[in-house]
Amino acid sequence: MVTKLTLNNVTERSNEFIVAWRQFAPELTLVGRTLAQFEVEKLVPEGAQQRIIEAKAIYQGLINERNQARAAVKETLVSLSDAVRGDVSHGLNSNFYRALGFIPKRERKSGLTRKQKTPNPPTTGVA
Repeated sequence: MVTKLTLNNVTERSNEFIVAWRQFAPELTLVGRTLAQFEVEKLVPEGAQQRIIEAKAIYQGLINERNQARAAVKETLVSLSDAVRGDVSHGLNSNFYRALGFIPKRERKSGLTRKQKTPNPPTTGVA
């Protein structure tokens, strides 16, 4: 059964060509190529595919490395902000604390909320 030649099945089809060429006409030269030359040529896209797989692994490793570095910087930022909060000359109400993006203690709302009591909705008497 002959399948249509596409970029996705080039490796499979080239393997079929090599098997048939080796079986029925190993000494034949086609379009200026011997069987051995074609076998070497067939390895080029496979080598590129292998480099792609290796590059993906390197890429994933770099993403992991970046994420670990970001987590370390995050922990450092938490420590630095805690140090500013605890510093006697700066603290929770300082301009430095505000410039770091935090809300000074004197500007914070209490957080206390009171729920509004809603009257019971009127009921319609359907008997």
